[in-house]
Amino acid sequence: MNRTLAQAATLIALFALSVGPASPAPEPYVIDVLINGTGANAWVGQTESEALRVYEKFANSQGGINGQPVHFELHDDQTEPRVAVQLANQLLAKHPLVILGSGQTQTCAAIAPLMEKGPVNYCFTPGYSPKPGGYVFSASASLHRIMPAVLRFSRGKRWYHMAMITTTTASGQASDLESKYALSLPENRDVKIVAWESFNPSDVTVTAQVARIKAAEPQVVFTPASGAAFATLLRALNDAGLHIPIITSAANEQPDQLKQVQSILPRELYLNGMLYYAADTIKRGALKTAIDQFYGAFKAAGVKPTPDSGQAWDPALIVVSALRKLGTSTTAEKLRDYILNLHDFPGSSGMYDFRLGDQHGLDDSAVIFVRWDSKTEDFVNASRFGGAAL
Repeated sequence: MNRTLAQAATLIALFALSVGPASPAPEPYVIDVLINGTGANAWVGQTESEALRVYEKFANSQGGINGQPVHFELHDDQTEPRVAVQLANQLLAKHPLVILGSGQTQTCAAIAPLMEKGPVNYCFTPGYSPKPGGYVFSASASLHRIMPAVLRFSRGKRWYHMAMITTTTASGQASDLESKYALSLPENRDVKIVAWESFNPSDVTVTAQVARIKAAEPQVVFTPASGAAFATLLRALNDAGLHIPIITSAANEQPDQLKQVQSILPRELYLNGMLYYAADTIKRGALKTAIDQFYGAFKAAGVKPTPDSGQAWDPALIVVSALRKLGTSTTAEKLRDYILNLHDFPGSSGMYDFRLGDQHGLDDSAVIFVRWDSKTEDFVNASRFGGAAL
């Protein structure tokens, strides 16, 4: 018996020597991300962080980047442009190919000048519009596409008298600019802005602005205010007894946030959403497959996506796809050029075509609107592609 065991041990030892030591797993390819982890835009930042974790798991289940795992390293910029710049400078010292984020117009605008000669930077907000042909890209359809869709949706609901109340931030100013453009379009000649107000996001009350809005008797209120500023506005509208429909930004598409202000929400709350909320209307094909993969990855992770999830998912998807084609030893210039020429690329938020001359890569067809359903505590599709109301 002992002789048999000895022979077996010898055979095992010889086999081990012939096979040799196991090859170590490759180190992950790290992509740095500036995220609004805390501060005014924390709700969105937390959703985007979660989306990146889900995508990382999904991408690595498909072999990562040519067999090398990918990892997204998150850096909290506290929703502060000054902090975003400090972090960006630290990351630039490592000479990366790409930096993802940040997640708000102000923070994206603050770091964009640092990226004029590379690396590639992919911002997570529709509110920032990068220079065409540059190294900076931005998620979702742009405000230049969203604001005409807002008015199209309002017309479809027969709300021709609108009040606007924006913020004094960069995102609010961008919204004002694109609103004026949308109002100049012939299709919106019957839309009248009966009140146009603004406030600082740090204001504790907007009673005076809401009083003027109420006196103007609008049928609907549009606001890009988000987070705590949105809650301040909701409280003032509720206190004034102005319970008309509200159309607001995708930045407020956070179920946990909306649950907290449920008692002061209007009966009808609409938000510009992502195309994947209209998945049941999309025919079989590459776009449908991409959206199914998006939902499948979140389901496998035990996480429910929100309309903000796609603003991080698609930039990660596009960058990883590019690196699979080009390899991680490519240059920032080649990575930028690859994305600039990318077309017919299906993502969760639409079919991308960066040849449009728009660094967002999406047209009007990627814009839809969703309604917050307080009973199911979920979002329901409320429009066709381009914003035409159902």
